[in-house]
Amino acid sequence: MPEKTLIITNGDGAVHVMKAAKIKADFLPWRDVLHEGPVPDGLSLKELSLVRAQYLSSLGWKEKSDIIQDFKSRDKKLYNFKIYDKVILWFEHDLYDQLQILQLLSFFAAAAMGRTKLTMICRDQYLGRQNPDQLKKMIADEQDVTKAQLSLAQKAWHGFRQSRSDQWRALLKIDTSCLPFLKKAVKRMIEEYPSEKTGLSRTEREILKILSKDDCSFKKLFLSYQETEEIEFMGDGSFKNILKGFLENSPALLKLSYGDKIIFPFESKQVISITPDGIKILLAKSKLKYKPFLRKWIGGLQL
Repeated sequence: MPEKTLIITNGDGAVHVMKAAKIKADFLPWRDVLHEGPVPDGLSLKELSLVRAQYLSSLGWKEKSDIIQDFKSRDKKLYNFKIYDKVILWFEHDLYDQLQILQLLSFFAAAAMGRTKLTMICRDQYLGRQNPDQLKKMIADEQDVTKAQLSLAQKAWHGFRQSRSDQWRALLKIDTSCLPFLKKAVKRMIEEYPSEKTGLSRTEREILKILSKDDCSFKKLFLSYQETEEIEFMGDGSFKNILKGFLENSPALLKLSYGDKIIFPFESKQVISITPDGIKILLAKSKLKYKPFLRKWIGGLQL
């Protein structure tokens, strides 16, 4: 009798390539940008999904009711993992994926696995950019999830969701080699905390630096920003949200050649420029102070 397998991965792009590779399994794309918005501690998966749905709908990406339904379907499939002989967590090395891995490993650490085997594939290659043959070869990297990985994931996921950053930062001082890509992800997330001098995160600083040299279309700005990252993790939707915050801040740090909102699609001719106030903050002659409704979250910490 063939083994019944569930593959949980980082999104629909990866699922598309896995299906093209004719990998025999059921698939569960884990659609959530956990590096953005509130991820408070002390909530069940169901409760956290409602918090995340509220946040993601506030970005205008999708109707709240649709996101809630998506999360309900996703979580139901996860809760029913015991109908499978094996669950494979198939992810990448970037911050987006590493946070998803922490959430899922923490879930399974607290679950009674029964007869279901838990394994993981995680490499420093972007799944959605592989062709079907390349992706199929990665199956050779599948390994059983260890107790050490489960324990570390629980510690890291708990630390990420605290209202202070101490436990998250402390991960840089311990051995995290059983999850080999975690330490870089932790460091990159820490770089999103605001600078004491300017109030800018690393991403925000890079955006203003690019624009201080030249005006850009959204596409050019996004691709230029991606070149500043050793390991890309941010999608264009999250990137647009940062620009929106700059535009809506008082004083505004950016201005547009026309319109008052960033226009999609990527091919828009709309040009984005930095304002004199944006230059002041970039040069640390002023400090960014968000309006209350624009305040950011990192895990359980509201900045």
